[in-house]
Amino acid sequence: MYDAGPFATVGRDGFHVLEIDDEKAGCISAVRYPGGLGFIGSFIVRRDLRGRGFGRLLLQRALEGLADTVGLDAPPQLQPLFERAGFSAAYRSVRFQLDAREPRDRFPSAVALSPLRVVDDDLVAFDAACFGTRRESFLQSWIVQPDAVALVARSIAGGEVLGFGVGRDCREGTKIAPLFASRLDIAAILYDTIAQRTRSPWFIDVPTPNLAAVGFANERGMEPVLERIRMWRGTPPPIEIAKVYGVTSFEVG
Repeated sequence: MYDAGPFATVGRDGFHVLEIDDEKAGCISAVRYPGGLGFIGSFIVRRDLRGRGFGRLLLQRALEGLADTVGLDAPPQLQPLFERAGFSAAYRSVRFQLDAREPRDRFPSAVALSPLRVVDDDLVAFDAACFGTRRESFLQSWIVQPDAVALVARSIAGGEVLGFGVGRDCREGTKIAPLFASRLDIAAILYDTIAQRTRSPWFIDVPTPNLAAVGFANERGMEPVLERIRMWRGTPPPIEIAKVYGVTSFEVG
């Protein structure tokens, strides 16, 4: 509901609108992170105008301002369109939904959980390993959105970042995104604590190569409701996918 602010930190000039006869006909976003990594999202063409090449025009416009490495999360039916534009499929992500909260009392030993209001260098580095590049300004704006619940897990001995998660109020329920953690038990306590403090239903976008994350969603009884294909043009950035239990956004990566 409040994503425009964080999006502007990486793409103030990267939101394009197609107009036909002074009416909005489509849109696309093209954000650029520090280090040159680009990401495309919010790709929409008005239903009555689809199949007439307007989508290709929007995509070409979005790519003009981006570097060699560009990612996106494509609906399966649009995979051929992006392949023709030079993108290759990397893996599948599934959006899971849960409507009922279950009481949980597990807590990993030697772990401290605390509110996250200011990002520090350790957290930015942890996020970069999961996302592919540093994005400090975006993260800071993301965690302080109105109604957001952001938590960080650190080791009691030494304060090492073990994971973090953000629950964002959406039009329907809560999106827990991102959910990054070094271990399954860390991801579980972050998810459960955020769920206890937010409204149902809860949604999480899980990359299927992380089998522990898929198993976690299944163990909670979550239902798959949507699928996306992560695609890259150029050399994909290094990502520690085993730490990614929930991606940040299908729109900005």
